[in-house]
Order: sequence, then structure tokens, then C-alpha cells
Amino acid sequence: MVSCHSELTGSDILWCDLLKDERFSQEIRKLSQYVVDYRANLKNHLDQKLSEPHLFLLCSREKVRFNIFKRPRYNFLTKKTTFHFLVGKEQRKVSAAVKLGDHFFENTPHPKVLLEPKFVTLLTSKNEDVTLSVHDFLFGTGIDIHVESKVVASGSSPSPYWEGAQSMVSALINEASKHMSSDTDLLVYLGEFDCNVLAIKDDHEVEPESLGMQNDDGSKTLALMLARAYSIYFLGEGENNAALRSAYGNLLRYMRNRKLVRIAVTHLYEFDSEYLHLGSEGREYSPNHEFVITLEDGVMHIDGEPFQPNLTSP
Repeated sequence: MVSCHSELTGSDILWCDLLKDERFSQEIRKLSQYVVDYRANLKNHLDQKLSEPHLFLLCSREKVRFNIFKRPRYNFLTKKTTFHFLVGKEQRKVSAAVKLGDHFFENTPHPKVLLEPKFVTLLTSKNEDVTLSVHDFLFGTGIDIHVESKVVASGSSPSPYWEGAQSMVSALINEASKHMSSDTDLLVYLGEFDCNVLAIKDDHEVEPESLGMQNDDGSKTLALMLARAYSIYFLGEGENNAALRSAYGNLLRYMRNRKLVRIAVTHLYEFDSEYLHLGSEGREYSPNHEFVITLEDGVMHIDGEPFQPNLTSP
């Protein structure tokens, strides 16, 4: 018998919509060189990340943009700069004040601000600059606009399904494109995990290496297995979800073949942020999620409740 416990040890949040070439090229003539360089660095960073074992969650959020028709306003008394945002399809107006010196240039509380709908570039007289997407900015400064992240898909990298793809970034974007919408923003949460496998054979604990679960291929398979566990946890209310049915069937087969009787997942963040409030139709939005999937008499259970999706086509 084998049991597995997975614990989140790190996370990286990236805005998927910026990575789709067709969507970005439509705007490139309107964007500053700062933004063009930002995107190139973003793609390089993601390509490096995806080459290492990661589990990822694709999360949909209400669209948010900088309101470029209301310039940021600096208050010399409070040393805070007020930024204005447009949120959701209805473009709700939201404003928030933040001390930029607390987050970016310690000795420059009032940097020059270049504003674009999706990006902000901060510049100082010392030829220092930083460019951020609107999501980078909100998450980095801790501004709360009362929006949460809905998990719509999960996966792992490097994925066995990505063979033949031009690059790992393009493979991820192909998956993400299924969930992109002009009315919402799609973010990818890249998670690093510490996965402990305990094997019991002939009433004795054995090293998981003897089961072929800790080599490179085994690690990739474990990451894929975890992605399927996350799909079942977050998407379990979607009875006609083809991805859910696939995750269920493959995970059930994996657990049976490896005599895996228990998968425990701890997905906790060290600090709170509205960007870390993940949820779905069937799961409460929270920065902390813990769940257990077990196999008992050939039946899958999640947190003690029998689970089986609707296996018929919608």
C-alpha cells in the first residue's frame, strides 16, 4: 500500500492573456518599449519555470484595468499615490491609495508614472524603472478590489501531453486558450510542491524509490497525478465537465495500479491576499485548502465522501 502527502512550498502568479501572441500583437503598436521588454522577460521566465516539475492552476478573475482617464494623484502629506481602476464587464470604478516607496523605490516616494490600461511603469531620476502588469501591481502592493480567483483547470509541467509543441510556453497557452475570455482575465498559479511518498510492503515500510516513484519520470507522473487530484477537488461540482471525467478515470486507474490508498494535499499560503483566495462553484474561496482523496474497496472518496462524476457525455 502507498500513501502520498503533497504540500505547497512556493507559488508564482502570471497573467496568461499577455502570453498569447495574437492577442498581444494587436496592441503592440500602442505599447511602450517598457511593456514589450516586460513581456519578453515574462515569457523567458515562464519557459524556465515550466521546464521544472510544477503543478499549475488556471484561475479566472474579473477583468481589471488602470483607468487611464484619471491620472494617479500624489499626496505630499501622506506620501501616498492614488490609482484608479476599472473592474469587471461593467467597468466599476475603484480607487486605492498606496505608498509606492514601501514597495518599489525606498528613497523615491513619488516616481514618475507611465500608465497604460494593462501596465504601469515607474521611473526615477536615477534612471531606474520597473514595469508591472495591473495584476502584478495589485498583488505586489496588496490593494484589495474585492475580486477572487476561480479555479477553472489544473495541469502539470513538463506535461506528457505537450510532446511536439513548439515550446512549453506555447503548450501552456494552448491549454489556457480554452478558458480565455474577453470579459475576464486568466491567471496561471505555478506551484512548487514537496511530495512525500510512504510505501508499506509486506507490513514493512520501504523506500519509494523501489516503486519507481522518485525518479524523473516518477516525479512527472506524481505531478500529473496531483493535477488530477486538484481537478477533482475544485471541479467536482461540474458533472458534465470532460476534464473532470478524464481526471477521475486516470487518477482512479493510477491509484489502483500503484496500490495508492491515500492522497493528502496541503495548499496553504504564508500570507493573505485576495489573489490567494482560490475557489470554485463547489469550493469556498480561501487562501487555504486541505483535502484527502482515498481509495476504499475500489471506490474513490474525497474528504470521506464517495465521489464519481457523471461519466456520460453531456
